[in-house]
Amino acid sequence: MVALSFFLLLPRTICTRMEIFDKDIHAYTWLERLTAVALVIGIALCIYQPDYQIVKAWAKFSPIITIGYWLLGLLFLALRQNRLTMIAFICCGFMCIFLKNASNQALVQPTKTAEPMVKIAQFNLAAVNSSYSELIDKIVKTDADVVSLQEVPITLLKWLEDTLKMTYPFPCRAASADFRGILLVSKHKFLTCDTIKSDNIPNLSVSIRTKNSARQLYIICTYLAPSFDKSSYQILKNQLDTVANYAKMLGEPYVTVGDFNMEGFTYEVQQFRRSTGILDSRRGFQPMRQDGTFDLTEMPTDHIFYTRHFQCVDFQTITDSSKTHLGIVGTYQFLIDSTSKTNVAKKN
Repeated sequence: MVALSFFLLLPRTICTRMEIFDKDIHAYTWLERLTAVALVIGIALCIYQPDYQIVKAWAKFSPIITIGYWLLGLLFLALRQNRLTMIAFICCGFMCIFLKNASNQALVQPTKTAEPMVKIAQFNLAAVNSSYSELIDKIVKTDADVVSLQEVPITLLKWLEDTLKMTYPFPCRAASADFRGILLVSKHKFLTCDTIKSDNIPNLSVSIRTKNSARQLYIICTYLAPSFDKSSYQILKNQLDTVANYAKMLGEPYVTVGDFNMEGFTYEVQQFRRSTGILDSRRGFQPMRQDGTFDLTEMPTDHIFYTRHFQCVDFQTITDSSKTHLGIVGTYQFLIDSTSKTNVAKKN
């Protein structure tokens, strides 16, 4: 598609003067139509994402593709390719709507109130390039109520629990012989700590009550291994279905956190969100770092989703000193329970 578009970047007037299309003007028309079709197909594959690995690899770069279509539209406009200009901009518009609908759609960030809050952080040990001392420092500085650590080797489970014990005295683990080990540590005592298994892959579910709150909330922690073929993709789908079915049975406020190894706009993540009714913490498709910068090439695959019992009042990406992505942290406040307020008013 890119190569095809390149040949149409020459103005038609120049092509005519060079007598390229003097003998057969239909050649230009068909080339223009073919490019238009290629542009539309390229966007359709990003939005609908058929179950083919090559399509998923293409859709992975949807944000960059959107910017590419916008630049193509400007170039077509400068070269007076009116039809291709309109098609490129229309496709870019559809992609912008798609990406916005795939993330947090709130235009204004909620205001913090007196309602109870919970802060949740997510880190992946595979992202650590040097020693774990900087990671431990970053974890403590988040001041999160609950921290999810993923891809934790069995040999590091006890060491991490002991190292974080002063700040996070309550651990819950799901040990695994491979890279799927999960450790949850909390400032608050876990009321429940359950392991949810799908194809012998562990997922964790815990419940807590935060400070100054009598309301119980659940935290579901999952890790999805990347899929490279049909078999691994089916395992991933089964795991998502298992977590979704468990979450729908809770009937309580809950947060789902983990490294999905898929972008938030992928079909699988969107289907998971639709089936559970959960919301995305990210406001937009690009991760915002603590220093206010972002990397256009960085495609976030770790997520924190939450039910409509909460509002996300803050969400940030955590990086190390070399700007390497380490994790994410989100702050969530309970919505005012109008039902309970009505009952209190009636009693008074």
